Amino acid sequence: MAKNLEWFQHNFSNISVDVDRVKYLEELQIALSTSRKQDLTAIVANLQLGVVFDCLNTTDKSQIELTIAVLKKLLPVLDPCDVIKLYGVHLGRALEHPEIEAKKLVISELNRAAKNHSVLALICNETPLLLSVIDCVKAEDLSLATVAANFLEELGKILDGIRVLFHPVLLDVLKKSSEESDIVRFRIYEIIVKISIASIQGLEASANSGLLINLLNELQSGDILLQLTSLETVTKLALCDHGLRFLKEKGLLNYAQEQLANSESTNNLLLTGFIKFFGNVAQTKPEEVFLEYPSVLNLVFNLCDSNDPILSNIALETVGFIASNPEGKKALNQRHSEMQNVMKIIERTIATQPTERKVVALNVLSNILQLDVSVQTPELLLLTKNYYLQISQNPMKTLKTICEKPFTELKLAGLTTLSKIVVQPWGLEEVKKCSGLIEYFLDRNEESDMNCKTIKYNLVQIIAEHPLARSIFGSDIISKFQLHVKQGICYVQSKTEVMFEAT
Repeated sequence: MAKNLEWFQHNFSNISVDVDRVKYLEELQIALSTSRKQDLTAIVANLQLGVVFDCLNTTDKSQIELTIAVLKKLLPVLDPCDVIKLYGVHLGRALEHPEIEAKKLVISELNRAAKNHSVLALICNETPLLLSVIDCVKAEDLSLATVAANFLEELGKILDGIRVLFHPVLLDVLKKSSEESDIVRFRIYEIIVKISIASIQGLEASANSGLLINLLNELQSGDILLQLTSLETVTKLALCDHGLRFLKEKGLLNYAQEQLANSESTNNLLLTGFIKFFGNVAQTKPEEVFLEYPSVLNLVFNLCDSNDPILSNIALETVGFIASNPEGKKALNQRHSEMQNVMKIIERTIATQPTERKVVALNVLSNILQLDVSVQTPELLLLTKNYYLQISQNPMKTLKTICEKPFTELKLAGLTTLSKIVVQPWGLEEVKKCSGLIEYFLDRNEESDMNCKTIKYNLVQIIAEHPLARSIFGSDIISKFQLHVKQGICYVQSKTEVMFEAT
């Protein structure tokens, strides 16, 4: 180790006096790539990495790339607190470097530091560094903008970070940055919304800054694409309790309801956006939404039967989305006649519509039938079975026929629906009653698409591991299922095994 350390010190000395830096950086990179972690820890503790950072001060592309490669090896060895304390100034300079990879290097270290809130609080004192990170959010390079935004979002999860980000100095830069383009403005809105979701304090600061209110105002901008993007961003805030309360207070939900009430005069794209918005909210707060905004659900049910396939698909998907959790299922069940109509539409679509619409209907059906083991109560099991029985006169045969069609997307949708069914005890009974279905599940030659192979294998695994499966199917069949699982997804039967079975 002493010899290694002496070599590294000599190498650093040569770099510091600008003696053939590329050569010594290359040697450093090779040496570091073969060094053990414990050796690197000792080396870094006895060296000043500032001389390596200084190698970024060049226009030589090779030298810049080598410097970044060396720093990527050395910096992660240090405690993130030490990186900030010892090399904060160097990090700031690297963030100003024209080379994107140099900026990414710094922000990756900041994101590493962000996992420790005490270190994050330390970064809050580095205002120039934070200003440079905000500048990176504006970058044309999306990967750089994304990692910079991620760091600011993490910063906004702690009180010190909220205080600093919304201090007049940084807030002014955020606001001016948001004026540069629609793309940058919505990147900043995304950051603000995630900070608002993280805590009530973050929400209050975001609202007081004016940026969150600006986002809400975008909904009335008159530009359909901006309105849709705003709605998609705001939806994320609506999914947390304090965010939903805030949006109610600001009148957003009433505004959305009004837009849906005037559906004939609302642009169809915007209409689908508002439907998705309420669908997302209703999934987490079904009873609240159904009680306070009944006209919205009425419209969704009506649009399920629309002659416009786009609106019909969106409305059906919204019902399925709400039904994907137990609370949603219970709330929708209160609208019994409307749900019966939805099931008739699904039945009709599966039987007569083009493949694309069949896939949508099956995905909706999959959500309606979904019921994880942890939430399987007698009430909900009866409810999902009743929906299942409305698919057709012989639901399992219908689904089996769909899965046997030579259309990958349709087959995947059918298999996904079956995977939701076999988790439930009544579903296993239905599989047992369907002629040829067990053989289909165990037949590996039916599928050529890897996604279909995988979901079918997972389906077999669900049955093989179900605690009631043996009592329903018997030991012989379950043994075949278990062997199938043990053999794996891509098992191919050998000629010897085929000949053995034939005899």
